[in-house]
Amino acid sequence: MFTKIKANGKTVELAWSEKRITGDLVEHRYTSAQGPRPEFVKALQAFIGFVIEVLELPESYEVGLKVISVSISEGENTGNGLVVTALKEVDAAQGPAVFNTPFIPKVATSEEAPAFPGSVLRLLAELEREATLFLEGKRAQQDLFEKTPA
Repeated sequence: MFTKIKANGKTVELAWSEKRITGDLVEHRYTSAQGPRPEFVKALQAFIGFVIEVLELPESYEVGLKVISVSISEGENTGNGLVVTALKEVDAAQGPAVFNTPFIPKVATSEEAPAFPGSVLRLLAELEREATLFLEGKRAQQDLFEKTPA
């Protein structure tokens, strides 16, 4: 299960964990300076509407808003959920404004604690698929492990 998928324009960072037969949890981290496929970037940017909705931002914020990471974690008593981080350039500062959604669980725990909609499950599945392809060598400029015909 991926725990973090990040592409900030300089590096791609992926983190995931796996549970061993012994019950031990092994955590992996992978960082690459190679650019992701356009489909990877598109899968990250597909979360813009979710960020705007959750943070109750004006729709005009969509222009210039850039999603850079999705963190997936186990919440206390809530099961899996996610936090999305986005950046937006602002004229009044040298750096971008950083927006983090609050932790939104996959399953609602009460009427007051909403779950993320089914559409986000589809976005997450596509992003995880692109992250897996990146690990398999599918990158912006090349396929690292592509077999060439003899």
